[in-house]
Amino acid sequence: MPKEKQRWLLNEVPPEVWEKANEDKVQKWSCREKKPRKNPYPVRSPSKTRDPQSITFKCTVYDIFKENPQALLDKDVWKNKKATRPRIKHQSVFETTIDKTRPAPPPMAWDDLVRHVDDLELDNSSLEIMKKPKVTWRGEPSDVSNLPHIDSLHRVERQVISILRMTPDAYMQTKYVILAAAREYEERNLLFRKVDAQRVVRIDVSKACKLWEFFRQAGWIKA
Repeated sequence: MPKEKQRWLLNEVPPEVWEKANEDKVQKWSCREKKPRKNPYPVRSPSKTRDPQSITFKCTVYDIFKENPQALLDKDVWKNKKATRPRIKHQSVFETTIDKTRPAPPPMAWDDLVRHVDDLELDNSSLEIMKKPKVTWRGEPSDVSNLPHIDSLHRVERQVISILRMTPDAYMQTKYVILAAAREYEERNLLFRKVDAQRVVRIDVSKACKLWEFFRQAGWIKA
């Protein structure tokens, strides 16, 4: 049978009921109180596998700065935030960029370009198995079938200059300059990046990036 509930007015409550209610209230709130930590500061315990004859020293770093708060401000790291993360400049073979406002040097003759490119001893095996280069450009590809020296280029290279709307002379000049610079970077164990390719040529930087990507596909620039 459920217990019957009784209701009293405040002035009619028996004293023993008041005492019982106060005891229940104190017991209820005492369970909710959090127990204080034995150690207010977390301390890493020594390893169980350590040598029993070894000595463990316990040091609180806060006590050092409590005795001398000025030590926090004497460090250069706190005065200058840039000192915490020094900027490492990427090494470059070329100390300065090309001044593209000055007139360009006279273009090299086609026969000289072909001879210099052949001296690089490029491996064209990747071009033989490549069906289509992964090169995109805005606009439709141009017709390069009637341009001079077009037959001297590889089938894939003809597709590239058609997509990028370049002439064979401009492509061959850019090819030699970029690959010669990449070879010099490789000899010095440096990474040849896109920005490095943009620095050494006088064509559009977007086309220089596309040619850099194509030369990576052909294996002429190492990753």
